Amino acid sequence: MKKLKPLIVTFAVLSLLFIWTNSFFSSGVSSRASSYFTRILTPVLELVLGRGNVTEHLVRKLAHFAEYAFYGLWLALWMKCDDRKALNALLAGFITAFLDETIQMFTGRGPSIKDVWIDVFGIAAGIGFVHLILAITGLRSEKNKDPDKKDAPQ
Repeated sequence: MKKLKPLIVTFAVLSLLFIWTNSFFSSGVSSRASSYFTRILTPVLELVLGRGNVTEHLVRKLAHFAEYAFYGLWLALWMKCDDRKALNALLAGFITAFLDETIQMFTGRGPSIKDVWIDVFGIAAGIGFVHLILAITGLRSEKNKDPDKKDAPQ
């Protein structure tokens, strides 16, 4: 996985730029984007939530969660390449979310502690997904590949 580190870091940075670019949009631009995606996603989300239960507010919160879950995925892989703990990725995600809401203070949009928590849960979901896939595929530890370290505690 260490061979993929440059690619993983690139995707993490691109995810971060996507998140922060969205934060620089004015409230009007952000609202138009939310309305557009609400129209697109409503038919799909109504299959799960029922007719009339999809709101622009819900779609905005799902977008927060989704973009941070994607970012968390790349952060978790980056930490894996550097043999660091998932907690480092979670902390980096929290700092990103906090700065994201701070940026919005300067664009006429109100910062929200609720959004920070949604973002952190998204990061945690991305990290959890990576660890689940690594556990299922047996790639969780590089030690698993070294026959001399089979008996070493993990």
